Amino acid sequence: MSEEEKKYDQIEAFLRKEMTEEQQQDFLARVEADPNLKEELKLHAEIEGVLTDYEKFKAKERWSKLTPDRYELSEPAGSAEPAELSAETGLSTDSSELGESAKDTQVKVEESKASSPGILRRLMPVAMAIAAIALMFFAWSLVNTGVEKSAPQLAEVYYEKPQQLINLTRSNNFSQALEKVNADFVYGEYGKAISALIANKDLSPRDRDLYMGICVFADGKAKEASTILDPLANDARYEKREQAIWYLALAQLRLDRKAPAVKWLTLMRDQKLGNQKQVQALLADLAD
Repeated sequence: MSEEEKKYDQIEAFLRKEMTEEQQQDFLARVEADPNLKEELKLHAEIEGVLTDYEKFKAKERWSKLTPDRYELSEPAGSAEPAELSAETGLSTDSSELGESAKDTQVKVEESKASSPGILRRLMPVAMAIAAIALMFFAWSLVNTGVEKSAPQLAEVYYEKPQQLINLTRSNNFSQALEKVNADFVYGEYGKAISALIANKDLSPRDRDLYMGICVFADGKAKEASTILDPLANDARYEKREQAIWYLALAQLRLDRKAPAVKWLTLMRDQKLGNQKQVQALLADLAD
C-alpha cells in the first residue's frame, strides 16, 4: 500500500471513528502540522456529510412509499356490477335492505375512494413542474437570442471539459498513477489532481505544466492558468502547442481580455492548428 493510500485510509478511519484515542491524538497532531492534510481531511468530511445526507434521503423516500395512500380501496379488475351480483346471489343491493353495519361499510368505502388521490391528481405536480421548466427554458432562449455574449460567457460556451486530462499510451510505465490523475480531474477533484501531477516523476516538466494549466483552468483560476500555459505556446510539439494556445485564449476570455484572446486564436488559425472550426466561429463571435 502506497503512502497516499495509507493517508486516505487514516482519514476515513478518523471520520468513521474507527481509531483509538491515542491514534486520534496522533492523527490530529499531524493534521495541525500539515496544511495539505488538513485540507484533504476537510474535503473528505464534506464528502462523508453528503453521503450521509443522501442515505437519509433514500431511507426517507423508501418509508414514504409505505404511507396509507398506497393501499387504496379499489374494485378488482373484472369485478361484477351490483346488478350482476344481485342476480347471481339473490341478494338485493338496495341500501334500504342492507343492515346498519353494511351501510356503514359502504359509506366508508365511498369516502375512502373520494379522499384517495387518483392517478391524474398524483401526476399533476409532476406535469406542472415540467411545464414550468419548459417555460423557463423558452423564456431564457428568447432573452438570449440575438444578445451579444460577453467574453467570459463565450469562454464558457466554447469550453468543453476533456474526457480525460492525460492521453495515456502504452509507453507510460506508471499508467495507474496517471489514470488516478485523470479520475480526479474528471470528478472535479482538481486539488488532488494537481498534487499528484506535482509529485509525478514520470512526466516531463513541460507536460506536467501543460496538464496543470488545463487543470487550473478547469478549476476556475484563469489568471493562474494563463501564467502556467504562456511559456508553452511555442512548444515544438504540434498537439501540445495547440492545447496550450487554445486554453490560453479561453483563459483570456474568462478574464474579459478580448484583444489577447484574439491574438492567440489568430495564431492558431494561421498555424493551422487543431480546433479550426471552433477557432473560426469564436473569432467571428468576437468580431461582432
